[in-house]
Amino acid sequence: MQKIEKKRVVYFDVLNILACLAVVFLHHNGLVWGYDGSSAWKQSLVIEVLFYYAVPIFIMLSGATLLNYRKKYDTKTFFKKRFTKILIPFVFWAVVMFIWQFSSGQMQFEGPRSLINAFLNNEEMPIYYFMFLILGIYLSMPIFSKIIEKDEENGRKVLWYTVAVIFITQSFLPMALSLLGIEYNKSISSQISTPMIFIFLGYLLNTCEEIPKQNRILLYVAAILSCIFRYLGIYILSSTNQQTDSTFMDFGQFYSVILASAVFVFVKNINWNKYIRTDKQKNILAKMAGCSFGVYLIHMLIMEYERHILELDVSNIKWRLLCPILTYFISISIVLIIKKIPYIKSLVP
Repeated sequence: MQKIEKKRVVYFDVLNILACLAVVFLHHNGLVWGYDGSSAWKQSLVIEVLFYYAVPIFIMLSGATLLNYRKKYDTKTFFKKRFTKILIPFVFWAVVMFIWQFSSGQMQFEGPRSLINAFLNNEEMPIYYFMFLILGIYLSMPIFSKIIEKDEENGRKVLWYTVAVIFITQSFLPMALSLLGIEYNKSISSQISTPMIFIFLGYLLNTCEEIPKQNRILLYVAAILSCIFRYLGIYILSSTNQQTDSTFMDFGQFYSVILASAVFVFVKNINWNKYIRTDKQKNILAKMAGCSFGVYLIHMLIMEYERHILELDVSNIKWRLLCPILTYFISISIVLIIKKIPYIKSLVP
């Protein structure tokens, strides 16, 4: 094995792997969208609530690793690196998914305009919505990276202020007032998109001094209470409406912000040197983390074939709890193989 890069941050790799696993678990958990009040559905709701940190953590890692990119290279290089790594693989695998959809009869070709519209609306693979989200975030990042370029201390204060404004006006107040039967005027919200809160939090939590233990405990308690709140909210509304209610299915809401922040802080504050001591162990961790984007791009296709081969219904507990692990490692194996093939290895960066 080659030695890992000295600048590699172990807890980033751990968060990356945890977020990737969470994504796979959530996608194996489609039962949650088909309310029937059964014990299986209630179990699926637990998975939905506990693993909801997946997308926020991925965005936070982008903030932690990229918001200060100006210390390493200019904006032109930033865009070249990001779009080469993200856009080209995304377009390639979107084409693969279109071919699969057409060949399996799930989609019909109705002309170029229809095809472009389908691509822009993720009809070839709904989970690819994240690609447009992250590309939009990259377009915004040069603006906010400028804030911390010359005066990091004051820049951090500006970002903390921005986090507070987004959290209050977009993550908390709309939901809180809605539950009280009060219509919220969105015009007074911060005009910065809600997902940017995770970019700022990723950078701020990564670069901040050690958070006092009592404050960390308060954050963890808040995260647990947020999970309970979300579980009960979905359960009660779904039981009332006799269908899965989507009121609490927005990852930009306060419960998601608190949960993702707690997971980030918890993982950061573990002394990983006690558990991952050798370069070999760190290399394995780095390789697994390096496969996450590839796993994201292909795992739904793997799931489709698993479902037919194993003949498991989505309500089967094996499908929801054991098969996600199988899907994850099959996907990693395929990604690692592709990474060794010249000319196409860049399709799973």
